[in-house]
Amino acid sequence: MMRNLLALLAMGHATVACAQGLDRRLAAARGDQVQLTLPARASICGDGRSYIRLEGDAWIGTMNDATRWSPCETGPARVVVSRAEGEIVRIDTYVGPAPTNAGEVTDLGRVAPAEAAAWLATLARSGEGRVARDAMLPLGIIDSAAVTPTLNAMVDDRELPRDTRRSALSWTVRRRMAADGLAPAALAARLSRLASDDTEHSSLRQSAVGHLARLERGEGIPALVTMTEGQSDGWLARQAAEALGRHGDPRARRAVRAIIADADRPAEVRAAAIQGLAGEYGTVKDAEALIAAWPQLGTDGLRDAALGTMASLGGSASRAFLLKTVRDEAGASRQRRRAAGLLERVGVPAREVVSLYDGVSDGEVRAQLIELLAQAGTREAVAKLLRIAKEDTQPTARRRAIAALGKRDDPAVREALRSIVGS
Repeated sequence: MMRNLLALLAMGHATVACAQGLDRRLAAARGDQVQLTLPARASICGDGRSYIRLEGDAWIGTMNDATRWSPCETGPARVVVSRAEGEIVRIDTYVGPAPTNAGEVTDLGRVAPAEAAAWLATLARSGEGRVARDAMLPLGIIDSAAVTPTLNAMVDDRELPRDTRRSALSWTVRRRMAADGLAPAALAARLSRLASDDTEHSSLRQSAVGHLARLERGEGIPALVTMTEGQSDGWLARQAAEALGRHGDPRARRAVRAIIADADRPAEVRAAAIQGLAGEYGTVKDAEALIAAWPQLGTDGLRDAALGTMASLGGSASRAFLLKTVRDEAGASRQRRRAAGLLERVGVPAREVVSLYDGVSDGEVRAQLIELLAQAGTREAVAKLLRIAKEDTQPTARRRAIAALGKRDDPAVREALRSIVGS
């Protein structure tokens, strides 16, 4: 135990010494801009001026038509330190070819990775304002230095600003393929512990849940599923359910459908799972699962969420269910009205809304269908609105149709309205 403690203290002293050494070199350098070069990981590239591309096709910097087609080249990173009155006020990091017109920059040349990492970590921890944030990028991309333990320590340091801790967590995940990175299982366990720590700030926990969901091979899925099963931390269960719903892994999709079908799960967790299904990976199986679970969705909130998600998923199953819900005279007015408002999103044409209207007696549902007809504005829709304005047995429906038609800049419609209103 004492030997380990002494080793950690020695490592800390060595880090401080490295940082102080580079600080002295920078202080002795002339000019307001000083450049140093450090090795960047082989998976990272850039154009040397505007952008850096990280693993997973993440981009940092500025993209435009000119830079979009410039080659993304690997190579060392250039860190340009800007000073004012001797104080560091900005750090800019570039990867790729160095520009020929770099201006008046004092070049310190290549810096040992361990020395650069120690100096950058010190800035990230104690730098003022944007300097601390700027230091995280070169610290995260540096190669040939054991940076992950430093990042992990920053994540755990509750004295640091939350933004710094979230950035350190993000770079810990991004460095998983580096030599010093955490193995997938260890990283998933690390993220799971952080997400499950209810003494931590919710923004940091939420970041951990998001990172778990984004691990490439689905290593975080088992942990997310376990989180949805917890009864003591409803917030975490909701976050995990929503993250699973946004996941494209088939295991995640099945887990979410199981949550929705389980009437014993808390309503807020089922609602988060339902809303999660509305993302880009939705399939007809998801719509069918919602339809099958409909009788067990016992609250207005759950049913509203299910209808909205079905509209986002689209497809024939969702379309047929929404139409069936609108037609169901024995159904709740709230759900029928919401289903009517979603018909356009699933591609129900105006001519079908025209025929649907006559089979509906609920005034609020009719009002929603009148709004759809007004938005459609087709010849069939306008003709139906005129008939409603003239013949409908419900005075409120007639008034709504007249109001909708009154907004149209059509002489024939205005003449027809004058005839109807004057009769």
